[in-house]
Amino acid sequence: MGGPLGPAARGRGQPYRHRVTAPTLVRHREAAPTGTAALEVGMTISHGTGEGRPALADGIITTVAGTGEPGYGGDGGPAVKAVLNQPRAVAVDPSGAWYVAEWKGHRVRRVGRDGTITTVAGTGEPGYGGDGGPAGRAALHEPGGLVVGPDGALYVADYWNHRIRRIDRDGIITTVAGTGEPGYGGDGGPAVAARFTEPRGLALDAAGTLYVAEWGGHRVRAIGADGMIRTVAGTGEPGSGPDAVPGPASALHHPIDLAAGPDGRLYIADCFSHRVRVVEPDGVIGTVAGTGEPGAEDGRLHQPRGVDLDDTGSLYIADSLNERVCVRTSDGVLHTVAGGPPHHEVEGGPALGARLRLPRALVLTSEGSLIVVETDSHRVRWVRTVQ
Repeated sequence: MGGPLGPAARGRGQPYRHRVTAPTLVRHREAAPTGTAALEVGMTISHGTGEGRPALADGIITTVAGTGEPGYGGDGGPAVKAVLNQPRAVAVDPSGAWYVAEWKGHRVRRVGRDGTITTVAGTGEPGYGGDGGPAGRAALHEPGGLVVGPDGALYVADYWNHRIRRIDRDGIITTVAGTGEPGYGGDGGPAVAARFTEPRGLALDAAGTLYVAEWGGHRVRAIGADGMIRTVAGTGEPGSGPDAVPGPASALHHPIDLAAGPDGRLYIADCFSHRVRVVEPDGVIGTVAGTGEPGAEDGRLHQPRGVDLDDTGSLYIADSLNERVCVRTSDGVLHTVAGGPPHHEVEGGPALGARLRLPRALVLTSEGSLIVVETDSHRVRWVRTVQ
């Protein structure tokens, strides 16, 4: 379905299926499609037992953008030699190219399939302006969220401008939501006349609905394909609200990222409640990961800041202060697939145990690889399955 916001939905990866038959903290026996083998993978199962699918658990990690130094430079060359400034969000387009939003760079960069980096939006100076013209000449102010539609249109959460911007395939930028004044209002009317407070995470569903996580507003809003806006979760007051109630009746605490499932579920990385919430198709909210207490064991998370789904429904979580990426498989079990101790620095080494410095965002590619944004190291990492 299309509309003023354009068509929606995006592809997901398809990692292989397997069964964990004998897990421990550092070793498990893998029943793969072609047989059984013992693999040293360092997987941590945070709670529960049963059939899981820790995709990419045997993956390797490499740097695909950023030198580790903050700044700006490298356009027209390899992304791995380019300079980034606090990357905060990432999205993949239908062609396989990907985008990264630079928080302190006030830009959005694009990395093509050949690894070449360019700037697609932002002048590098914080501000607002440029609607109706080329996005590269427009001003942004700490862009913090991205999502791409199947038509290639890129949506940007322009954080301090309290707006959502849209960049079409011709590179023209417009504002599709927000007046620029922080606050709350406008539900039931056009999104361009609504007020937001510090928009961050974005997601598109198959119906063309654009979802917006308001970091400072403690809400999640939905903009229909007709451009009308409503609230789907959060009371506006920070807190860890109850489950099994309508989404707008349950408090959120700095929601930061979103993932829309093909079944109509909406997943919310509720950062300061240390949980991932889910809004069911009937509007009722629940919790799918995290206990509400910060930590790394017994099913706990510590400031989850990024979420994405694969085609099987497994939920990937950037567990930021635990410096890891977890996967919640369909049986409810959490697995670590990247990062965590012992924090090695081996480029091209195992993703498990690799040092991840404050992973804030992630996205799956159509091939099943995982792109992870490391804000504090000013880099973007790539986790690939060993072939």
